[in-house]
Amino acid sequence: MPLGALSLEHTIALYRAIPNSELAVLPGASHLLVVEKPGEVYRSVGAFLTSEAPRTWQPIRRA
Repeated sequence: MPLGALSLEHTIALYRAIPNSELAVLPGASHLLVVEKPGEVYRSVGAFLTSEAPRTWQPIRRA
């Protein structure tokens, strides 16, 4: 793993530690995904910040 890279396990630990968080994984992007896929990043973040928690059949972590 390159220096400074985050493992999936570390990413999941961060997600679990932050209340009301959601985890989004954008395929085909590196740690510089904001530069590589800005449209997808801004749409995803914008939707998270401006919407209520989605209704699902099974609970998702939002606590």
